[in-house]
Amino acid sequence: MSGTTISNMRDRLILEKWIGTAVTINHKYTDSDGKDAWGGVGHTDDEYARIRALPFTITAMEDSRYSPPDREAVFRSDSTVAEDDEVIIGASIYRVESPTEPMNFAAQGQTLAYLKYIGVSS
Repeated sequence: MSGTTISNMRDRLILEKWIGTAVTINHKYTDSDGKDAWGGVGHTDDEYARIRALPFTITAMEDSRYSPPDREAVFRSDSTVAEDDEVIIGASIYRVESPTEPMNFAAQGQTLAYLKYIGVSS
């Protein structure tokens, strides 16, 4: 590897560690069919989140042991992520499964969300 490639890899790792991974959030909008109705994508936002894999989850147990793991994501305090939004990480699509919850004071109001794997974007 050349020195430039190593520098680029190092810079990317530093960015992902401190800033997070770039993700796209498809915010849902609801129609009048009920409070939990999926009305499609309302708008999208590009944000950063710190993401970690959760290897032993229902998705992995139901589908196969080789399925992509569900994930846990920590979003910045000014994030607009909410329950039932879709989060796209690379080519994988995840649904925000649980209600998002603010983390403790030391985490400076960041938002924790559980992401359930639902498929690959086309």
